Amino acid sequence: MINKTRAAALTTTDGSSFRHTLTDTGSNFSWEDLPKPVEFVECCAVDGASVGLEAIRSWIKL
Repeated sequence: MINKTRAAALTTTDGSSFRHTLTDTGSNFSWEDLPKPVEFVECCAVDGASVGLEAIRSWIKL
């Protein structure tokens, strides 16, 4: 959960009640607050196309 902003959302789909909170400061969520950097890669795999998937494949091989 990010900053407890999803408190009204469905907790889980398997019946357990385990929750994660990334921040508890009361301030708005910021990616810079996370202990490890997060990178996003744009890709698409529809109808046999594999646009941008090489970055994903390289990451998986690490």
